[in-house]
Amino acid sequence: MSRRPNLVELPEHTQFEPLMADIQRYAVSDPNLPNREILLGQVGWQVSRFIQDLMHDASKTALLLETLRVLRAAAGPGKSTAEEKLLSHLQRVAWNCVQCLEAEGVTLASCRTTGLTSADPDLQPLCDVLALLVAFARECFEFNRPRDNFAGQRRALAFDILGEVGDILDLPDVVELARQIIKQGRADTVGALSFLEQYLGARQERPDDDLKTAILAYSKMANRRGAAVAALHVLVKTGTIHEMEACDRMDDWKTKHWGGG
Repeated sequence: MSRRPNLVELPEHTQFEPLMADIQRYAVSDPNLPNREILLGQVGWQVSRFIQDLMHDASKTALLLETLRVLRAAAGPGKSTAEEKLLSHLQRVAWNCVQCLEAEGVTLASCRTTGLTSADPDLQPLCDVLALLVAFARECFEFNRPRDNFAGQRRALAFDILGEVGDILDLPDVVELARQIIKQGRADTVGALSFLEQYLGARQERPDDDLKTAILAYSKMANRRGAAVAALHVLVKTGTIHEMEACDRMDDWKTKHWGGG
């Protein structure tokens, strides 16, 4: 089997800044470069080694976000894979930060009073990182460019990040965004549903009547079984409907979309 020409591996980095520089360099390189897809496909595991650093260093997190903006604007093979892996790492960073804050007594109630701030100098960096992640996730919903095949997945991953932060921070604007996406049945609807399940669950709340109606309507019209199940799962997990009702609705969905099969 012949080797691809100019095939190289991404150098193993022990420092974060040179790694970011390499990722940005390959992101803006010629899309036809033979080794570009290979190199960008290797960024995920290298960045994963810096998760602890990212949690406690807002400057490093900001640099990763800037690298993601470069990837987001790029084109060609490998860029979507790299972007997906890095966004998944951001969700992991968010989850770790929230877990650490909750272990130190930070709660949804306390954040309603103080916001993402802490009098403890050891905790404030975690708050700073979460604030950056929330702002970036919101930015992902506003980003738009022609022929962006990764747009729906990007927004779904942004919802995942916000779902983690939403355990301790009120995000009413994101709830409203999720509502509109579900009503429109957009490509990122499952991500919006996942966010709502986690967000409402953290508050032990049920969706309001308007949102319940929108979720039920989506569960009927969704073309994919997994999407219909995701919609009904939100309502079951929040205690809005019983499991037997969800099962009956899925039987109706099968009849409509599969002819009862």
